[in-house]
Amino acid sequence: MATEIVVIGAGAIGGSTALRLAQGGARVTLLDAGQPGYGTSGSSFAWTNSCGKTPRHYHDLNVEGMREHGVLTQELGGDWYHPGGNVEWKATDEARWALRVKVERLIEWGYNARWIGQDELRELEPGLRFDPDEAREIAFYPEEGWVNGRALGRGLAAAVERASGTVLLGQRVTAIETAGGTVSGVVTEGGQRVAADVVVTCAGPRTDTVARMAGADIPMANTLGLLALTGGGEPVTHRVIHAPACHVHPYDNGAAMLHIEQYDHSVTRDTVPDVSLEGCDAMLAAAAGLFPALVGRSVAEARIGERPIPKDGLPAVGKIGADGHYVVVTHSGITLGPILGRIVASEILTGTSDPRLEPFRPDRFQKVAAAVSISA
Repeated sequence: MATEIVVIGAGAIGGSTALRLAQGGARVTLLDAGQPGYGTSGSSFAWTNSCGKTPRHYHDLNVEGMREHGVLTQELGGDWYHPGGNVEWKATDEARWALRVKVERLIEWGYNARWIGQDELRELEPGLRFDPDEAREIAFYPEEGWVNGRALGRGLAAAVERASGTVLLGQRVTAIETAGGTVSGVVTEGGQRVAADVVVTCAGPRTDTVARMAGADIPMANTLGLLALTGGGEPVTHRVIHAPACHVHPYDNGAAMLHIEQYDHSVTRDTVPDVSLEGCDAMLAAAAGLFPALVGRSVAEARIGERPIPKDGLPAVGKIGADGHYVVVTHSGITLGPILGRIVASEILTGTSDPRLEPFRPDRFQKVAAAVSISA
């Protein structure tokens, strides 16, 4: 068993992995360039689900991830995980048809999805105002929920320290050192060196950059997202709402988290998160149309997140590059973080591959590139 392990990235995945490794007896150092949970985990809509995940093995893993959040919450306590369900309806005939196809597939797969009527929607969400003609077909996914990614990151980092791990924050990794083709440690921007037998890269959107330090190539197709967080007050909603006009879920202190996909395209990596951004006002106006209790509130915070997406859209999890280098990256980091942390830690500590991860090994990209090269 490797005893000295460095985990790069203290988000939902990195924190979960470091915790399970430390609990398994490894000497773990968890590094992050900022604060735990303040990267993508704290700047995404953070909705736990598997209602749109395909193919089947990816869907099944996400279902396990949803359930593992309950396990983690019972173990650690904390107030970051909020089950309660997700309601969805569409505005056009084409979109309604796609929703019917999705719900039928989910029911066939045994997922907890069902249709509800407008009266039940009003019972679930008394403060919601919707167009009855638009909301003709309403899907409800009772086991879905949302996560405060920043609170989750803090909770996991604290749990790592309680398990005798070390957490080093504000430490950007600039090099992964190797000796004889095997990782031997990492070096941070400040010149600090941390020895390691294994390095686990959980660097989210920087996965490709960090993995290259260990001789690995992880092709990424990241996207950006803009969120608006309202000021607090009386809670306006009790669960995740995917309405045509706006996506909404509750947040701490009665605030609401807002998202409209079209405004994702209005930001770049250089955009500074600011409540004055055009998309923020538009999201608040749309959300207030759904929840009149939001009228008079303002946008308290804008968050811009970069979604880490491997090129084919599926997770990349496993050994790659120098011996002792392991990578974990997925678009579904919030949903999958706790279950991937458990599985990855077991693989590293026991040396036994878990069949649930076989479809997601990162060397698939190299195999595809090699096949293309041969055919050419």
